[in-house]
Amino acid sequence: MEIDFATPPVDATEGLVANHDKSAPLRFRAIDNVLGPTSVPGLAEHELATHLRDLLLTSAEEPASFREAKLDQSWRRAMIDEMESIEANHTWELVDPPTG
Repeated sequence: MEIDFATPPVDATEGLVANHDKSAPLRFRAIDNVLGPTSVPGLAEHELATHLRDLLLTSAEEPASFREAKLDQSWRRAMIDEMESIEANHTWELVDPPTG
């Protein structure tokens, strides 16, 4: 790849460190000349671990309120699991509400 130097921007020296070697010439290159031509990457291929291949959780609709969620057994189980995890990790400490 041939190196093509570019004209520096007007404020190019503002970002230099104070101890820059003033005897060394400043040279600027366009980013394409540093990296070379490139294309936008596509989607990364990723293979799930064997134990996750059959795991697919979907829901056509999420409950809009706690009232709806508490009627659905899977949401109730998820809420219980979350609270048990929070308590086990000591994330919160549940206390009685203040009086009054």
